[in-house]
Amino acid sequence: MKRRLVVSYVAVAAVILVVLEVPLGIVYARREQSVATAGLQRDASAIAVLADEGVEHHDIAALQALAAQYRVPGQSDVEIVGAGGSVLVAAHSDEGELVTGPVHGRVMELLSGTSSDVGHLGDGDELFAVAPVGSEGSPLGAVVAVSPTASLDGRIHRRADVRGQPLAERAIEVE
Repeated sequence: MKRRLVVSYVAVAAVILVVLEVPLGIVYARREQSVATAGLQRDASAIAVLADEGVEHHDIAALQALAAQYRVPGQSDVEIVGAGGSVLVAAHSDEGELVTGPVHGRVMELLSGTSSDVGHLGDGDELFAVAPVGSEGSPLGAVVAVSPTASLDGRIHRRADVRGQPLAERAIEVE
């Protein structure tokens, strides 16, 4: 009798924890994604401010040095684009230029006067941010910053594993 009562209390507690953990996990994942996209947008905007003079004077060497300071192999990349959409400093990614496909459309929209943007590249394994060089109304060019989502996904999964692991262990110990 006592054993059944303990098992039923543990089962109720487990259900309550699961019901609370799922929404909290979703909120945590959304917050982490929001922090990552805001950070990438901040990086793109900062690079755009620093690239302003280089784009205006078409100083490719200065722009390449600026891009090299931001790049971390396997973690982040950057591409700097001129007013006409021509690539001034290409990315060092395996695919070559970043300003292709959906990114090209967003860069061209930005160059025509719309605001900066954040999105996913390809199958969603990379985030990109586009920021204007110069004023947003009439930009001199654009900066595209890219960061893989693997580390973000890893943090979210580790957090879910850390919270879920003790609950599973407790359920096994009681039975």
